[in-house]
Amino acid sequence: MAIFWQFFKAERGTVIVWAAVMGLIAAWIASVYPSTAASIDLPAWLSHYPSWLRAMAGPIPEWPSMKAWVQIELLSYLQLLLAYFAVALAAGIYTRELEQGTAEFLFTLPFPRWRIVLARLGAVAMQSAVVHAVVYGAVQGTVVVLGQPLEVAAYLRAFLVAYAVNLSLAAFALWWGTFFSEYSKAVVTAMLIIVAVCLFNLTAPSSGPLRQLALWNPLSNVNVFHALWGRGFPWADLAVVVVFFVIFTGLALIRVERREVYS
Repeated sequence: MAIFWQFFKAERGTVIVWAAVMGLIAAWIASVYPSTAASIDLPAWLSHYPSWLRAMAGPIPEWPSMKAWVQIELLSYLQLLLAYFAVALAAGIYTRELEQGTAEFLFTLPFPRWRIVLARLGAVAMQSAVVHAVVYGAVQGTVVVLGQPLEVAAYLRAFLVAYAVNLSLAAFALWWGTFFSEYSKAVVTAMLIIVAVCLFNLTAPSSGPLRQLALWNPLSNVNVFHALWGRGFPWADLAVVVVFFVIFTGLALIRVERREVYS
């Protein structure tokens, strides 16, 4: 528990900055809705976009509505944007210690390595939860100020799905970081892989082997929009995210246990 709080407090500045920036962006996006609803035919506007961009936006069940606006302008890329936050913190759990020369000290503490790594991954999960909660609160607060329908449960479902995906990406970044000794290389390459997977999901054919491959990753398997529009919580899809989280966390722990850190 001490390691958990040590790592959580060590990154509090990063968490505060990300939460403040993302909260302001979310509030600004939501506040633009009234003027946009009166001047833009969103479905017609989206019809001129390439198919992969329309896929990223998701289906728009009703327009004008605050939910449709938040979906297209925030939730469509929120997971990818917050992915960098989770990746930057999780990849540093191991690589920063190597880069700063503190790994030898850290892993000679009277605790198993796996407990140290899990404690720090738990801190990343808590930090990510704080950022997601601030963004959720900013959207809901703006909805109240604008006098729009306050659909607490719908937005909460959508943000919980986004948070679950964020955790699976953090586990991937933790595992990926165990192959590097330089923090910057671990973060940049992990983000490039995530962006590549996201683009693959959006451009993959609607059927066939490539579509099946696209379905077996957390970035495409969990439908935030499905949750937002009240069509039930995607428990089956979330199971894939949980499996990815467990697999990558387990692989990372194996790598940490086996990798030599002594100079």
